[in-house]
Amino acid sequence: MKTTFFNIHGLLTLQLTSQRDDVHSFFNDELAYFRVPSKACKVCPEVQVVVGPLPPLQGIVLLLDNREYTVSGDSISFDEWYKIFRLRLRLTALQGPETMLYFDSHPLAYRLLFLKFIIPVLRLRLLQQGLTLVKASAVESEDGIWLLPAWSGGGKTSLVLHAVERGCRFWSDTFSLVSRRGQVYPFPRPLHLFWRNVATCPSLWAHISHRERFAFRLKHLVHILSLRTLNLSHRLSLGEEAIGRSPQRLCSLLFLTQTDEPDWRGERDLPAVRAVAKMMANDRHETWLFDAAYRAYTQSQSSGWDYWQPHSEVLAEALKGVTCNEVFLPLRPQFHDFEHILDWQMTWRES
Repeated sequence: MKTTFFNIHGLLTLQLTSQRDDVHSFFNDELAYFRVPSKACKVCPEVQVVVGPLPPLQGIVLLLDNREYTVSGDSISFDEWYKIFRLRLRLTALQGPETMLYFDSHPLAYRLLFLKFIIPVLRLRLLQQGLTLVKASAVESEDGIWLLPAWSGGGKTSLVLHAVERGCRFWSDTFSLVSRRGQVYPFPRPLHLFWRNVATCPSLWAHISHRERFAFRLKHLVHILSLRTLNLSHRLSLGEEAIGRSPQRLCSLLFLTQTDEPDWRGERDLPAVRAVAKMMANDRHETWLFDAAYRAYTQSQSSGWDYWQPHSEVLAEALKGVTCNEVFLPLRPQFHDFEHILDWQMTWRES
């Protein structure tokens, strides 16, 4: 069995174990910033992920929300169909010192594993240290960190691309690591680009090869022909020089909300309570598969822990004294919309 280690800012260690080379390659790309040699890991990892065939688990069967879970001790196992993928998962010691996650599915489901299960597990463990992972991108401006929360497809990545082109430093895409004290840690992953990102960033289109342009068109065609079931991304690394290094103070939150209005508009001073509620709704929506399993797990244990309450508390503390704005984007934004949004945000910061 091959093992790969990732150390997230010294806060926790993730260990990936599998005979499949493709899953190691995937995670080496996703978490390249955090990869460390095995000899550098002096302690047992807090989170272990094992990818491969799962042996059967003998235990009691728990029915919750029309889904069957097999529970034995502090382990819970279940099968799930997600779009066209059949997933087999087992979660062990979710409230213990060493959490285990076992996963078996098609390689195309590795991104689903990362987004829908590993991220919630990491959030669960980080909350014990006063930090959390939120569905938001982040960039560093001259004033500090801008946090950019939005629902999937809401414009986070496109705005990051435009901000980096304006001279901002890349901090994170899709997920950001935030502390109770309002510090944002770099959580860089390759940008996962889709056709909509190319359409709103013409400068990006001018710098990619003909082969990459063909790949974008082909993946977009697959997305359409699969009735939008398959959404294949193209990974883009911005380079080491564009990535932040140490945690920085959060100075502004800019929530991106999609609207059916034809033009974008911005609203100043979104109340922090409202911002937290919107971010919570977004985070819960993204992790409903894990949440369902976690509720079944806590029902089978002597004591359960609702981790959404401390998640909300960390966000509320982090946003104290932080200016929160909201931008309403049309469903099909144009490239100049993002330029105007950055002008609007930068003009406000200067004033």
